[in-house]
Formats: sequence, structure tokens, C-alpha cells
Amino acid sequence: MTVTGLEEILADARTGNQVRNVTGALIYVDGVFFQIIEGDKDVVQNLMASIARDSRHHSVRAARGSLLLCPAGAAFQWRFPLAVGQSANRC
Repeated sequence: MTVTGLEEILADARTGNQVRNVTGALIYVDGVFFQIIEGDKDVVQNLMASIARDSRHHSVRAARGSLLLCPAGAAFQWRFPLAVGQSANRC
């Protein structure tokens, strides 16, 4: 995977995420993608189903689904870590 290829994937993901009103993080290490997706439950489930059907993806698995009162996506979008001692469960 080239840097240009990764940038194209990220640009496409950002555009699609805005349309779907989802947030998250896309991580790439040693040829493997790890993705965190946050949003409406039905939207995220449909997105995961679409990703699983896409022939470019292999071994798609959902590690865990959980309900959050406040999505953490804003922290990913702005790239600011949570302050020390701040609860991850609060907005």
C-alpha cells in the first residue's frame, strides 16, 4: 500500500462518513486495517455489511459493539487526546 493509496482511502472514508453522519478512526499497520466506526446503530451495521461484501476486504470481523452516550469521534477528527484524568464517558 502506497502513501497515495492510503490518502485516497482516507479521503473516500471521510466523504462517506460525512454523508452517513458517522465518525471514527482508520488505522493501518503492516498491511492490516483496523477501523473504529461510531454512529447510529443501523447505519453502522449497514456500513459493516457493505464493507464485508466488498471484495477488496478480507477477514472482516466486528470486535465489539457497544453503546456510547457520547461519541468519541470529535476527539479523532480534531486529533486531540483526552486530558489526563478526563473520563472517556463524558462529552
